Order: sequence, then structure tokens, then C-alpha cells
Amino acid sequence: DFDGTNDYVSANGVATELDNSTNLPLSVSAWVYPENGTKEQLVFGFYRNTNSFKNGPSVWFGGTDFKFAYYNDSFTTVHSSSTYAINNWHHVVLTISASQAGVLYVNGSSAATFSGAFNTGGLDMFSIAVDYDDTVNGDGDSLGAGNPTQYFDGKIDEVAVWNDVLTSAEVTAIYNSGNMLNVSSDSGNYASADNLSGYYRFNEGSGTSLQDNSSNSNTGTITGAIWTAGFVSE
Repeated sequence: DFDGTNDYVSANGVATELDNSTNLPLSVSAWVYPENGTKEQLVFGFYRNTNSFKNGPSVWFGGTDFKFAYYNDSFTTVHSSSTYAINNWHHVVLTISASQAGVLYVNGSSAATFSGAFNTGGLDMFSIAVDYDDTVNGDGDSLGAGNPTQYFDGKIDEVAVWNDVLTSAEVTAIYNSGNMLNVSSDSGNYASADNLSGYYRFNEGSGTSLQDNSSNSNTGTITGAIWTAGFVSE
């Protein structure tokens, strides 16, 4: 449970599992329970902190529209076509192909599409529940990721990252009519378990380490957030 003020998770090892020249293709899945829809807040996002700071692919919720949205550096924000209620669980999936075409799915259905997504490469940070901005010194030189802001207010559970593009049939299978598959094993139309870069089930119940349930051992680090009843997955 993230308080919207200073709680977040960092799992930077996930970013290094992606192609280091383009970082594409990629897919990210998360169950989210927003408790505030009036402020803009990051659900998850990638960043490049070395060789000049860049905002990579990210998913947001809120503002004044109660919508999910896609954003990356120098890219016009793409909002979902529908609004979504706070104090409810929603399943969000972002997919971006090697050709930079993207789809944002919410609750098993396509909510937004876009093209020309970020592919500069060299992403080395993956953040859950907090955005980062570039910090500069008095001479205008980039100092890298800093000024954490736009914290997520609510619950996040079952975050998974793949280095491939999930098909719409796979997204539907993972959503599983609101019951969420365990994505560490293939099942039915879902066949991407071998392509997991990181899988965080948030089942520890205590502590500040977040186990990676993929084969990559990219442990996440929790700052501030408290353990609470989450989304119950299969």
C-alpha cells in the first residue's frame, strides 16, 4: 500500500534484462488499486540514468480525468479511452513492439494505442509508484535521476515485465476475467513465461525486499510502503 507521498519500489535489474540498444520489445503487467484520481501519479516506468537522463516507457493514473495513460520522453501523453473508478482493482498491461507500436490494455481490453514509442535504449532503472525527473546543476549539466515526485496513492500487486510483446489473447488470459494467472507458468493462451524479465508477486508480507519470481533474481527494494491485503491471484 503506497501512501502517495514517499513510498515506492525500485527494481532496476529488470531494465538491464531488456535489449540494451532499443529496450524493445517489452510488456509490463500490474494490478493497481488507485485511491486518488485527482492527481497525476506513476504506476510504473523505465528510465535511463547513465549517458544522459531520459524518461522511458511509463504508465500513469489520475490527473483530473481518472484515466490510465502512456508517456515517455518527448512523447505526447496517450490517455485511455475510458475512465476508471478509484478504490477498485484494475489490471493494466503495456506492450511495445520492436517497431515502436504500443497498446495499453485495462481489464483485458485495449484502452489506447500509439506508435513511435521510446527506443533510444540504455534504460537502466525500473520504478514502481514514483516518477523521476532529471536534475541539473547551476551550469545546466545533467546530474541524472532525482527529484522523485508524482507518487502513486493506493495498492499495487503482481507486477511482471517481459522482453517480448504479449498478444491480446495472452493479455485476456492473464486478466482471466479478473482472477489473474500466475505468469511464471504457461497456461492456455498464455505462452510467455520463458520471456519474463522480472515477476513481483508482493507476497512476502513483511520486510523491504521484493522477490523476483522469474529466473533472473532481479530483487526489488521497497521504500516506505506497508504490507496489506492485496489482489488474490491464482
